Formats: sequence, C-alpha cells, structure tokens
Amino acid sequence: MEIIAGVGGGAFVVVSLVLGTRLLLMAQRTRKLPELCMGACLLLMGGVGYPLITVVQQATQVAPELRAGVLVVQMLCHVVGNLGLAVFTMRVFRPEAAWSRAAAVAITGATLVLAMAQILAEGLVAFAVHGTGAWRFHSAVALVNLAW
Repeated sequence: MEIIAGVGGGAFVVVSLVLGTRLLLMAQRTRKLPELCMGACLLLMGGVGYPLITVVQQATQVAPELRAGVLVVQMLCHVVGNLGLAVFTMRVFRPEAAWSRAAAVAITGATLVLAMAQILAEGLVAFAVHGTGAWRFHSAVALVNLAW
C-alpha cells in the first residue's frame, strides 16, 4: 500500500511541477491572469507544498525546529496556491457573480486564519511534531476550494 501511495503521490508532484511551470511560462507570454493563477496553484500547492508537508509529517528523525522551518515554507506555498486557485475559479467560471468574489475572499481568508492561528496559538513545532493545531484543517479548506 505504501508503494502505491508513493507512486501516486510522486506522479501528482511531477504532474503539478510540469503543468504549473508550463502554465507560468504561458502566463509570461500571454499576460493572462487565469494561466498565472492556476500555474501558481499547481506549482506551489502540488509541486512544492505537498512534498514539504510530507517531509514535515514523516521526517521524524529531523530536528523539530527544522521541520517547523519547512512548515513555514509549506504554509506560504499553500496560502498563495490556494489564493491562485480561488481567483482562477472566480475569474474563469463566475467572473460576474458577487458570491464568487466573496467565496474567493472567504477561502483565502480561511487559509490565512488557519496559518496565523497555528503560529500564534499552538506554534509551528506543535504541528510539525504532533500534527496539532489549526493548520491540520488546511486540506479541508483546499478541498472546499477545489469543489466550488
């Protein structure tokens, strides 16, 4: 089962890196916001953030402070990537709808609140070592973002 998870997760990371990079290069040529947003989302959340959260959770032999430092980078990738996905969905599928803008703001705000709550309440080491704190819900916010 671990091999299947590793292959699936590895394929997800590779595809996210390739597609994210290609979309960012396309955005550089076209100067279009959707390509920029989705490219940033794929590259940061799938290509960089996913492997980093795996390191934070699985590298138990690494010093907790170092894992907490990796978590900071993962949080930044996730916040910016989630913003990119929310703006992409809003602009491409519901550009005129006020509720769409409100949803993008709410999703981005929720991700920021989770990050700040983790940092200020439980602390980064608590999540890195024990998986406790607000940041454990960051995947749920991303799923809501993907679903809408």
